[in-house]
Formats: sequence, C-alpha cells, structure tokens
Amino acid sequence: MRAEINDWKNGWFGIALGLTAKDIDLLILKLRSIRDDPDQHFHAMNVTEEGPVGDVEFYVCTEEEPQTLRLSGIALAPGDSVLSPKKPG
Repeated sequence: MRAEINDWKNGWFGIALGLTAKDIDLLILKLRSIRDDPDQHFHAMNVTEEGPVGDVEFYVCTEEEPQTLRLSGIALAPGDSVLSPKKPG
C-alpha cells in the first residue's frame, strides 16, 4: 500500500492511496469488522521514514455527523465514454 498527497495549490490537498490485491482484501475485511463493531477502528501506518503521510485512521462515524467526503464512481479507461441513458418516447 502507498499513500501520496497532491497539493492543489489552492489550500486544498488530494490524497491518493494505492493498494495491491492483497491490500484490498485486507481492507475489505477490516472495513467489515468496524462496520460490525463501530467502537473499533484501525490504521494504515507508514512503514518507511519518508513522508508526508504518517498514518491514516479508519473509523465509523454516525449519519448525524457532518459528511465531508463522498465516494465517486469508478474511473474510465482512456477512450471510454459513459453513454447517456435513453429518454423514453
């Protein structure tokens, strides 16, 4: 697993997480675990001495807490396009 921070030069930052297939399987397991036990949490921790990301914490927040992120759809491959749904009639 690797993490990168992208400075958007406007006061905002993007975070990219790269995962191997094994990382994905483990992440799914851990996410299911905290879903089933919301009092738990887990971390993805830096295993090198290089920055800038030291730690990412995963935890369950309530529906009442302000939501500041949302998940997007899957990225398209170069040259692919999304077809518009056909309108009836």
